Amino acid sequence: MRPFSLIFWAVLCVLSGIVLLVRQFTPLTFQPFKVIVGLFILLLGVSLLVTPSAASRQGDTLFGQSSVTYTASGEHNCIFGQCTVDLSQLPPGSTMEINCVFGQCDVKLPANRPVVVAASSAFGAVSGSGMDSVNFGERNHRYTGEGDPIRLKVSTVFGQIKLLR
Repeated sequence: MRPFSLIFWAVLCVLSGIVLLVRQFTPLTFQPFKVIVGLFILLLGVSLLVTPSAASRQGDTLFGQSSVTYTASGEHNCIFGQCTVDLSQLPPGSTMEINCVFGQCDVKLPANRPVVVAASSAFGAVSGSGMDSVNFGERNHRYTGEGDPIRLKVSTVFGQIKLLR
């Protein structure tokens, strides 16, 4: 099966060619450039609607719901969605970044490992057990435990991140 992006560009080229040929061999009065631009915008919108995930990386949440478990350092972005990010399988010393824009994200932290949290928020909220809520600005918090700490950076804009332990 061909990737959707290849089909998108193939359909756009075929339709553009048809429009140009019809314009060349018929006395119809329309402007092919405007039709081609209109077709491009129409097909781009359709491709955004029917593509399974418009997120740039696997695991990111965009306009939907997801539940993801991380076993290595990384980054998760939640945009206009709702997600649950499980970090309980991260090895000691890992780093993780979680960003939430116009969404809600629940983050499950490991129970007996230390976690160093750098939280920032603008018109949103970052909250967790034993932690003062961050509604605007930045705040650091440390969860105690044994071993090397997991470093977690969370940021939200017009969203909500809950740290669950």
